[in-house]
Amino acid sequence: MSTTDLTTWSLMVRIYAESCCPSEATDVFREIQARGMRPNTVTIMNLLLVCAQLKNAYSIFQSDGHRDLVMFTAMPDHVFITTLLTACCHAGLIQDGLQILDSIRTVYCMKPTMEQYGSVVDLLARGVQLDDAYIFATEMLVGPNANIWGTLSRACTTYNRIDLGAQLQIIFCKVNLKTQGTMFWSCFDLLKALCHQMKEPVAF
Repeated sequence: MSTTDLTTWSLMVRIYAESCCPSEATDVFREIQARGMRPNTVTIMNLLLVCAQLKNAYSIFQSDGHRDLVMFTAMPDHVFITTLLTACCHAGLIQDGLQILDSIRTVYCMKPTMEQYGSVVDLLARGVQLDDAYIFATEMLVGPNANIWGTLSRACTTYNRIDLGAQLQIIFCKVNLKTQGTMFWSCFDLLKALCHQMKEPVAF
């Protein structure tokens, strides 16, 4: 097989992953690394299928003493990290996602992007850890954008968290909505409808 045919190698990783053969998939991934090829986002996403089976994505990327599987070393850019965080969201790998976010600053000396912060909020919300998602959003180094508020708003509606929705409403009331986009208005309306279920809804 040609060493340059990354598509074929990536397909092998996926086939093994979908066949519930995580060890074989990981071996193929190691071979990709050994041949000096640079895994792309498709390869990474396929490997995350394996991570979902092993329930430990972070350990795969930090696996051996030589760190030959540390993908951040091979691809230390925000595109890769965002892809990995997004994959953790879909795989439900909460702890792995949090470790990956922490490594952005502590290991790779980069600042997380708004999109990466949003991925972590989404990760926590999908895991029904809405209180943690709220605390994370309000303690971010940069102010949350409308997409992050939207993620929290939708999660409050999905899981009927009227109490948390009311807290978000109070925050929204302090924001000049005239300067915000349609996403912010949608969040505001969504929470207003949710909080009408309360005996004493927040006044506007």
